[in-house]
Amino acid sequence: MGIIMDILKDIPLSAVLRERLADQEFKTAALETENADLKAKVVDLELDLQNIQTNQAVHGDVCPYCRHPEGQLLRLVPHEIFGDMGLKIGYYKCAQCGKEYDRQDRP
Repeated sequence: MGIIMDILKDIPLSAVLRERLADQEFKTAALETENADLKAKVVDLELDLQNIQTNQAVHGDVCPYCRHPEGQLLRLVPHEIFGDMGLKIGYYKCAQCGKEYDRQDRP
């Protein structure tokens, strides 16, 4: 039993109220588990982004303005229309000229 049910076990409550409380405790536990899973996924995604940025910084993307291979990935987001198919838009900033630009990145 959850902490709420332990506190209320000695208080006379209707069966319906007791059932509702038990249901809410079950839902709360499920949401806490889901929240922990989502936090773990966020950490994994942040590590993936950091790896992509590190690899990009080593190789660099060719800047369309100054043509130097010093473009650094700022963020990678799914394409508005074709994101479900894996197409992503990469937003870059050139370390040489400082201009920002974007590119379509395919998986």
